[in-house]
Amino acid sequence: MICLRGVYDPFDKVPVSLKEYCVIEKSDYETELWVKVRPSQKADLVSGLAVISLSGLNIVLKSMIPINDVLCFTSYLKNFVFVGCTAGTIAVINAQTYRVEYKVEIKSKSSNQSNFALNILSMICMEELDPSYLIIGLGNGQIHVYTEADIERKFATHQKVITVDKSKPITKLAHCKENLFVAAHQVIHVFEVENFRKIYTFDLNQQGFHQNHITKLCVMNHTVLVALHNASTVYVCSFKKNPSGHVSSMEMDERKTLSLSTMLPALRSAPVDVPGPSFDLHDPALFQEFTPLDIRITCMVQYQRSVLMGLGNGMLLQLDPSTYKIKFMSRRHHSPVRVVVPYQVRSEVEETLVASFGEDVVDFRGDPIPHAIACTWSIGDETESLSRYLDARKSMVHPHDH
Repeated sequence: MICLRGVYDPFDKVPVSLKEYCVIEKSDYETELWVKVRPSQKADLVSGLAVISLSGLNIVLKSMIPINDVLCFTSYLKNFVFVGCTAGTIAVINAQTYRVEYKVEIKSKSSNQSNFALNILSMICMEELDPSYLIIGLGNGQIHVYTEADIERKFATHQKVITVDKSKPITKLAHCKENLFVAAHQVIHVFEVENFRKIYTFDLNQQGFHQNHITKLCVMNHTVLVALHNASTVYVCSFKKNPSGHVSSMEMDERKTLSLSTMLPALRSAPVDVPGPSFDLHDPALFQEFTPLDIRITCMVQYQRSVLMGLGNGMLLQLDPSTYKIKFMSRRHHSPVRVVVPYQVRSEVEETLVASFGEDVVDFRGDPIPHAIACTWSIGDETESLSRYLDARKSMVHPHDH
């Protein structure tokens, strides 16, 4: 059900730090990971965007694109990658040739004209709509809406400019059918995607985290999972739709709030005599001694009917949104897991693998594997919750104890 399939060094022994990323499905069985890369030490490798091929059980570096001041980026119709940079600069990269075709500076009529105000902090492409849209979020609290025609005119025009909040930057965007979710600090603004009219506003209002802003949004069915910057809590917000499919109400379900600082100490590392290194976390004190940064959520992505999370201490978690319990947990990185990518492969049977990236990988004894930074996983769709799964494995090893 759960299996570590391989470890990889796509950067040929060069220590790197990975940050933001996006994924392009080139075909049914070829996935490209575009990721912001910075060498951890002085090296020949330049900072910029790395293009990594995820095909079968191979993780291979295809290209390095040198580009500075990258803040966010997104793919568009598999043909282009739009890169949001500081001071309102958009770089347009050809996704076939991996070359920067042009750069353009967007204009804003906002009264806040500082360099930070024009920083492009978030981007999303809504390709399944007709027409398709590119949405960018700025540090001055605006979103800019571009159609395919605007993009063909090299951003000389735009469909709409909306001031969401004059005092708060737009830190995250998410889209689900008829609704666009826009995060400004701790407030989620919902827009319908036909005329981009605001239809709902929801304030997380987490007083203890008043300095932290929303950095992760995962929309599933009628639920939004929300995480704040450098925080270890996932807030579960349920919403209802009207007959038009637009969000009409939203509320936080505090009973389903996931506090990892509470959940993880309640779990215990698997005994050494229980087979299967996937649950061996290599550190008996892990659950008793950790800092808030150790268990901060560094990555959160939807995977089939579950959610995958990377943590600051190198853990990879699989969460079941129907029960809000941890289905799978492993620690094969000892540095933050910032990149988690599910992707399809074709071997003897068609299956979905998950690639996780940190700055290191450790073996089943907890010793670093030289130069390895990536793991691939097979994660079964029917895996039970962690506690039940461990109990079942214990009974197989010690059948007379039950």
